[in-house]
Amino acid sequence: MDVFRRELPDGSRDQAGAYFAIGGDQGRVTHFDGSQGNSNFNAYSFGGYWTHFGTSGWYTDMVLQGTYYDINSSANRGLPALRTVGQGLATSVEARPVIRQALDRLRKDGLVKSRRGSGTFVKQRHPRNVQNLNSVEKIGELIENLEFRMLVEPASAFLAAQRRSDSDLNAMKLAVEEYNEVAVVNRGVGHHLDFAFHLAVATATANRRIVAGVRMVEFDIDHGVNLVRYLENYDHYERSKLVFAEPSRIFKAIESQDADAAKAAMRNHLELARIRMMKVQPGRGRPER
Repeated sequence: MDVFRRELPDGSRDQAGAYFAIGGDQGRVTHFDGSQGNSNFNAYSFGGYWTHFGTSGWYTDMVLQGTYYDINSSANRGLPALRTVGQGLATSVEARPVIRQALDRLRKDGLVKSRRGSGTFVKQRHPRNVQNLNSVEKIGELIENLEFRMLVEPASAFLAAQRRSDSDLNAMKLAVEEYNEVAVVNRGVGHHLDFAFHLAVATATANRRIVAGVRMVEFDIDHGVNLVRYLENYDHYERSKLVFAEPSRIFKAIESQDADAAKAAMRNHLELARIRMMKVQPGRGRPER
């Protein structure tokens, strides 16, 4: 029986409930000269479950169950009856991963190929060719998405500063700190954390339409960062240090509930991203600073 349901601003859902069950069985031992004894087995179970449904079709399901066992055995030859009791605890976790969806997306993007009976293989990468027309076209698409984001996300930051909760702030802070740890300290690739920050800001607005709009350009946020890294000739580490300061300013404004400052900081962040994208032209060599 479901006792709790909720839908989160990002479109994901939680569902929880409890159940009770009774089970039993009976056994009898007989011989050629009649019945020799009986055994009665009873079990009483109580459990609870929680399921989280993600927005892309995945889910996680957890169950915790406790059981009380009561066994009574008796003999027909004057032996004393025997009673046995016991307890049991069981738990399970089930998840439906999105590996198949991820592979479908990689196949669609031309990064992997599947062979029936053999498996999935990474396609051979072509040598870097920054003169490739596809790079030019992709930059144009990404700039269009940045223009869309410049209309939506500054307003998102404005509302987030007014409506954010402690959990929203924790999510933003975690994304900023992890980006610093991955991209600046360890000099790795943290584009997924950049999206995590923007999604946390959108979630703080408590507006599902805004969250859906940010999710719609998730791939372009990730791909945009990768494409700039691919085309730039200066160290990704230097760029990461420059970029890190921008979401930090947005977070501080939202944390202090300065809606106007949050809006301005987000607009500045996106405008600088657009400028960085515009300056990365295939074949031009080192980007302008």
